[in-house]
Amino acid sequence: MTNIRRVFLAHLAVAVGGLAAGYAIEGQWIIACVFLLLGGLWLLANRRGVPGLGGLLMYVYLLALAAGFWLGIPGLLALLASVGALGAWDLGHFMHRLSAAEHVEFESGLGSAHLRRLAAVEGLGFLAGLLAINVRLVLPFWWVVLLVALAVMGLTRLVDFVRKQFED
Repeated sequence: MTNIRRVFLAHLAVAVGGLAAGYAIEGQWIIACVFLLLGGLWLLANRRGVPGLGGLLMYVYLLALAAGFWLGIPGLLALLASVGALGAWDLGHFMHRLSAAEHVEFESGLGSAHLRRLAAVEGLGFLAGLLAINVRLVLPFWWVVLLVALAVMGLTRLVDFVRKQFED
């Protein structure tokens, strides 16, 4: 469990640090300190086994990142923090689910398989976000709708493919 907990802590540090640094760069020091405190609350909730609070704080962080991105937080910093927040939430939820089982070896194939899947999803998400931040296209509305529909169908098939690969 220690490896999964370390990866959780690293994700949480990236999420909290990225969000706080982004708001601090914009001169919003009080808001940055609030998110540092909320990160500490998230860590405490994880240690105490309160999974619902971690999910709520993940949503708060993502909304704050969206608002911060609109206010001028650097895009790469917001992207890193959002990937970190989603990864921290996933790992916190995973650890909580496994703690409910009577006897599970965290360092067994179950924990490492989950970490591999998470790394694959985070890597693809980060690359897609990086592409979205750096590429500017002007397309008519219906082309955008078509591209979004194709992207959703493609991601669904990709997730199914990855799931089948890791189940074998």
